[in-house]
Amino acid sequence: MLLNLGSLDLGSLGSFMGEARGQERWRIIPYPRITVETVDYYTKAPRTSFCLGRNQIDIRLSNNSYESYYVHLINRDTREVTRTLYRGWLGPGTHYLSDLTGSTFDIQGPPGVESIRLDLDRDSGLEDGRWVRFTTRYCDRPEDPGHLWITASISPRVIPQGGSGLITIRTNASSRSSVRYYLEIYNSWGNLWRRVEAWKRAPGTYDLELVVGRETPPGALTYTVELWSETPGYRHRRLEARSSFTFRVASDYYLSERFWNY
Repeated sequence: MLLNLGSLDLGSLGSFMGEARGQERWRIIPYPRITVETVDYYTKAPRTSFCLGRNQIDIRLSNNSYESYYVHLINRDTREVTRTLYRGWLGPGTHYLSDLTGSTFDIQGPPGVESIRLDLDRDSGLEDGRWVRFTTRYCDRPEDPGHLWITASISPRVIPQGGSGLITIRTNASSRSSVRYYLEIYNSWGNLWRRVEAWKRAPGTYDLELVVGRETPPGALTYTVELWSETPGYRHRRLEARSSFTFRVASDYYLSERFWNY
């Protein structure tokens, strides 16, 4: 896994830490109690299995003492290449690697088992932690049924009348010869706003501009994004996943009032 500005390339960085809760996921260094845990990049919920792609994984580092310690977070990928993900001070409390490095994560593969280790730099020398294994996998392969997903968000969350926002859709589906995947986006009134084929290598990110009409009434709007599959030569199609996002349409008066009262 390569660390770049704005991107942390984790080789096949997969499901960090604790394959079993209460086993390897906890207790890397006996004392003080410094723990490592792999979590979902967006929800920060603990996970042990991750799809290949961008922004799938983050690492939670917890220092449950009252002192700061100099640590080394080491990764060994599926090719047996060892790299340092983070080297620096870890203060008391909970920290995320994405915040410590100011970087994002790419799990590029190949899929398989990787491991991480947290070493503590003491005055007496470097104290090695235990290797903790995790896995990565392709989520859109036929052998992984039921794991298709999409996420949808918009930026900014408040858009003035006549303004525009950027819709970001991510999915692990990618069209191939046997199955086609496409995204259907519906507006707040249930009308189909746009259809996009999921053609990018999975997981893929799709950015779409949303222009708000000048006559659109101010208020909250919720758009829904659906992931559909279709087999070429057949008319049968199936809904695979669904996501939604909400934003607010604001008048110029609202924005000016908010500015002057800030």
